Amino acid sequence: AALGGAYSAAGEGASGVFYNPAGTALADRQEFEISHNDWLQGLRNENLAYVRPLSETYTVFGGANLLLSGAMDKYDASGAKTGSFNSQEGAFNLGLSVGLGGEYYAAAALKKLYQKADKNSVGAWAGDAGLLKISGDLRFGAAVSNFGSKIKLGSSAFDLPRILRAGAGKRLNDQFWFLADVVKAGESKKLSFPVQILAE
Repeated sequence: AALGGAYSAAGEGASGVFYNPAGTALADRQEFEISHNDWLQGLRNENLAYVRPLSETYTVFGGANLLLSGAMDKYDASGAKTGSFNSQEGAFNLGLSVGLGGEYYAAAALKKLYQKADKNSVGAWAGDAGLLKISGDLRFGAAVSNFGSKIKLGSSAFDLPRILRAGAGKRLNDQFWFLADVVKAGESKKLSFPVQILAE
């Protein structure tokens, strides 16, 4: 979060699952990450990521990203309170990354998206993919998230919020990373340009 999403070139191991899955190919051991955020009004965000190298070439990974609302008041059309309900949404993915040789890495993942509000729920299938290139102290990454089927709510169908990322990172003095990304989210024509310095 502190990097503002400038992570398509630097994320590796379990840290790369949600930004550029090709970074999972750099894991040299099993990794498991979990994060928990309590927000306002009972909102909670839970993230889990797991990476397991199968060989020097192949790595499997998976992740879950959940947003949970807690109890909210429910009203009828006249404005009278009729009880309470909660909402949930989540994304669950499973994928494979591979070393292509020449310090090139690639990955693809299948993702299940899920949303629920009260008694109504919807789901859709999607995919993520990424590429990563390492050249000395430089890294270059590109990823696309949420390409796939539409999500249907009642009689309406909506495109998934596709996210395109590309970026570069440079290692400085074996202690800092200079990171810069370009991010395009959904149908918006606007681009964001997160630029950060990461100290290790």
